[in-house]
Amino acid sequence: LGAAEPEPLTECPSCAADVDEGDAFCASCGENLDRHRGGTEPPETIGLAVGETRVVVGDDDVVGREVRTAHVEAGGDPEEAQYVHREHVRFVREADGFYMIDEGRNTTTLNGEALTVGDRRAVADGDRIGFSNVVEATVRYD
Repeated sequence: LGAAEPEPLTECPSCAADVDEGDAFCASCGENLDRHRGGTEPPETIGLAVGETRVVVGDDDVVGREVRTAHVEAGGDPEEAQYVHREHVRFVREADGFYMIDEGRNTTTLNGEALTVGDRRAVADGDRIGFSNVVEATVRYD
């Protein structure tokens, strides 16, 4: 007996918009649909590239202080860096990938979209997370 074929995706798991079977990303919210099709486990950790520094995060890790430090070490303004909260974003690992939850009181963005405290978004390789309009980190799934 072979493994059962997964059900085709007909709607985005993040925003419920209609999607076609061949779509790699949701046209409405940008969700990586391939991660929801099964067959691959997400990595145990992902990286946040800040300049030449890589901040490694895993399930239930909270980052902010590490991003702020990496920004300053890369030559960023320490006065501006103080606006990045010590506990700015929480990451959670689930069967279909990593998600971020905004926990900072100052601005957090994902690919230019402003988030508010408590917002939860899937993150994919290459996504850009902005911290307090001061520093940007690029998500790396490698």
